[in-house]
Amino acid sequence: MGRRGFTLLETALAATIGGMVILTAIGLFGMIERSEKGLERQFNETRQLGTLQQVLRRSINTVLMSTSLDASIESATGQEDVKMGNGEIVEDNEPAWDGTGERPRIILEIDNTEDLARCMALAAPPMGDPMGMPQRLEIVSPRSPIPSSLRLPTQSWMNAGVDVENELEVYGISGPVRGVFEFRPDGSRERLLRSAGMGVATGERIRNDTQTGWTLWWRPVFPDEIVRLQAGMPATEADFITNAAEGYPIIRGVKRARFIAFDNRFRRLTYAARTATDLPAYFEIEIETWAGAYVNWMFEVGWVNGEDPTALPEEPGNGADQDADEDENNNGNDNDGGGRSGNQRRLAPERLRPPDGEREQTPSPQPRRPGQSGGGNRPGGRT
Repeated sequence: MGRRGFTLLETALAATIGGMVILTAIGLFGMIERSEKGLERQFNETRQLGTLQQVLRRSINTVLMSTSLDASIESATGQEDVKMGNGEIVEDNEPAWDGTGERPRIILEIDNTEDLARCMALAAPPMGDPMGMPQRLEIVSPRSPIPSSLRLPTQSWMNAGVDVENELEVYGISGPVRGVFEFRPDGSRERLLRSAGMGVATGERIRNDTQTGWTLWWRPVFPDEIVRLQAGMPATEADFITNAAEGYPIIRGVKRARFIAFDNRFRRLTYAARTATDLPAYFEIEIETWAGAYVNWMFEVGWVNGEDPTALPEEPGNGADQDADEDENNNGNDNDGGGRSGNQRRLAPERLRPPDGEREQTPSPQPRRPGQSGGGNRPGGRT
């Protein structure tokens, strides 16, 4: 009697069970992969939130304020005596600063810049985006708030062929700096830089697809940008590219965020301060990410006195004739060979080199010391 083979029913049953095992294994592996991606994203956002907290603390705890009490915004506007609030949020449509006098050392306002419009044209947020119109926070600091350990290894955008270690300065900044925190749609500035032929030299690699959310950047603000803003001149494509190349992305995937200045028991979404008497008691920062992370931080405001690194040189007074004689002796050439000062933009010529490959030679800026320190029994910090 021969050996009995498998029947059709047994074969079908075995194939069904085997298929179920394979599908179960595939589903299990897929679930593990999705879980790992979620955990990796949460880890990255936690790391980025830690960096953000460090950068904000360095910025808000040491603000470089004007030394002249006559420059106080409250004294100029007659707002020394105002009513006290009860912690309610004030949404003022008026700008935080009317554009007169010295540029404030702190400016918190709704971002209506051309740079934001250019980035939103590249990667527009979806309909119903909870962020709405983002804010921008401009602060003058005695030093760059970005830790030196984070500047070179991450997000170094430049043309191909640039030697990072030998040619690229750490943001080209030494001493006091005016910087701005600003939100841009995820991937918008990366697209802008790629369109200019630039790429990431080292460090973090950016995904090709545009993620949903916003990226919080910090970048330095240089005198030439202040001059352009005061003159009402429109920004050019080169300005957009330079802003992106100078910036440092702190956290990506932001769902919504809000900066609040606590002043006279009001929580203000727009604010400006020029001297220590104008300072709020503290800043509140609220951020939620698409991965589910949520933070609400409060930072007490501290300050030191010092000069504005973006201040324009004063007009010549009694020494005008002497300057004219010197210009005549120099055959009208007002360049004494010293190159650009430390307050002028230096990084853009190095990162955005001319097509012929020649790079502008500029000396290293000398660090500037801020004025006397504050933070003791200060007249600011009103509660």
